Amino acid sequence: MMRNPVPQTGARRFPLPSLVPRLLGALMTCALLISGCAQSPESPEVLVARGHLMESRGKLDEAVDAYTRALIRRPDDATIYYDRGVALGRQGHWDDAIADYTRAIEHDPGMARAYNNRAAAQAHEHRYDAAVADFSKTISLDPKSALAYKNRGLAYHDLGQIGPSLEDYTVALRLDPNDFESRFERGNVYLDAGQYQKAIADFDQAIAIDATRASVWLNRGEAHRRLGHAKESQADLAEAHRLDPN
Repeated sequence: MMRNPVPQTGARRFPLPSLVPRLLGALMTCALLISGCAQSPESPEVLVARGHLMESRGKLDEAVDAYTRALIRRPDDATIYYDRGVALGRQGHWDDAIADYTRAIEHDPGMARAYNNRAAAQAHEHRYDAAVADFSKTISLDPKSALAYKNRGLAYHDLGQIGPSLEDYTVALRLDPNDFESRFERGNVYLDAGQYQKAIADFDQAIAIDATRASVWLNRGEAHRRLGHAKESQADLAEAHRLDPN
């Protein structure tokens, strides 16, 4: 059974906050520089803007280098540590990312996104108890964060804690009713718990949100199979194969 939409590895993906607003800010900063805003190329502001731009281009080594140089000049800046942590995480350097998120938190204990991302990095390293603790801190700082509830639900599921996982997905869906991942992952929890009708109901709604994901058809087919619904199972598996022949 495929438990999430990540192909091949089967590893769970713990989402991070969107980079788009930050990158847009970086591009605006660059525009100001181009238009004649006189700043040293080694000033923290210019280096951070360069880091953002390099990230947007996928040049992560150059982004990390720019943030590192900025931190030499501004060693107490929580946001720069956070930015470098994001770039390091995108490279798969999870322990280094955790260290940077920890420094960001030390300098700004109220930075909810740093707790969320540190938790996500811990989860990638299979440290689910630590991830749950950090996601819980994220929620305490930002109780309306559907992302934090969804992420903690993932961690609870990986710990085999079905009840808390279902509770978190239910809150996430109350906050963001049209989120495909929360609907799909709650269906997976119901599937693991043997509550196949509830799993199918969630997979139905996930398909209504986005019918292009092979994984949701595959898992709904598995739920139908376990209920003895051979015709429905075969139809779902055929659609999963059509969407993703691999």
